[in-house]
Amino acid sequence: MNKMNIAIISYGRGGMLHYALDLASILERENNISLFTTEDVSEYLITDRIKIIKDVNLKKFNSAKQVLKKYPNFDIYHFTAFHPSIYSLIFTRKIRLPNVVFTIHDCNIHPYNFKLLKRLKLKLVYNKFLMNILLNKMGMNLCLSTYVAGQVNQKYGVNPLVVRLPNFSDKFKSISKVEKHYFPKINILVFGSIEKYKGIDKVIALINYVNENSIPNIHFTIAGRISKAYTGVFEKLKNTKIYDRYILDSEIDMFFSNADFLIAPYNEVSQSGVVSLALDYHVPIIASDIGSFSEYIKPENGALLIKMCPDSILNAIKEIRKIKEKSIGNIELQRTTQFKKYNNIYENIIKGINETD
Repeated sequence: MNKMNIAIISYGRGGMLHYALDLASILERENNISLFTTEDVSEYLITDRIKIIKDVNLKKFNSAKQVLKKYPNFDIYHFTAFHPSIYSLIFTRKIRLPNVVFTIHDCNIHPYNFKLLKRLKLKLVYNKFLMNILLNKMGMNLCLSTYVAGQVNQKYGVNPLVVRLPNFSDKFKSISKVEKHYFPKINILVFGSIEKYKGIDKVIALINYVNENSIPNIHFTIAGRISKAYTGVFEKLKNTKIYDRYILDSEIDMFFSNADFLIAPYNEVSQSGVVSLALDYHVPIIASDIGSFSEYIKPENGALLIKMCPDSILNAIKEIRKIKEKSIGNIELQRTTQFKKYNNIYENIIKGINETD
């Protein structure tokens, strides 16, 4: 098949943007890629073959519909995450949009410490009735784990394809502007917003256990904005370096390059971009055995624990350190594999459209 013209539409920053960038970077090798985004992404792009389009205001409610109307000649339109403006696609004349692909990252609203009004707004936005119409309108729905795909099927009655896309570290390494700090001790990283549902109480218990029992050579790094519920708690902890703020993308490489372990003791989770990023940095992960973690975390790259108590976490660290030196995966092979998966999906969509014309 000839090169495809693919539009990747990305809303906002953070993990959703990183997914769109990774998708663009693996697809551009044999396709013409245009990236619609609200952000300045020039520093991330290792190639200049990806065209950046910013003349559609993605913050407007009808922006998704406007992308299709203003740029009607793309073979594929891939909306890489949910945004309220995607609901505008419901009001297109076509019953289905066969060349529109939509990635669903989660099926649940996780319990951030939002105020009541914000929670009510989220419930209205993630309206089950409208979402059901939207998903059935799409030519193809994708999920990044079978766990989330199962939730989507149960809630909306649609069957998304599952294609896992690694969170490639090179985009962060290329923009790293922060001096790396090397720790003589085992450095355990907790990364991302510090919220109760992420099992932060277990992290606090672990840090206190290490200090109370004078366990040597263990250091903790807490990187992410701390919930107000924990104000003043982390400042009292010993052997802990705290970065209580939004972490810039240019700093991410520093944290993961210096980490010996990532701990993710979630009480509830669907999937985690932080975990997939740790995998690409070859940082072993100790996580709760919930959500989609079992699809990502294997004995060679970490441990899944049913009970996240200090003893079990420390035992997991010992066991992981006994395992042979982490094998560094072939990044180019990973990219080629992912390229083929996404490329085949797009080609099959186009083939199906041509056969019905």
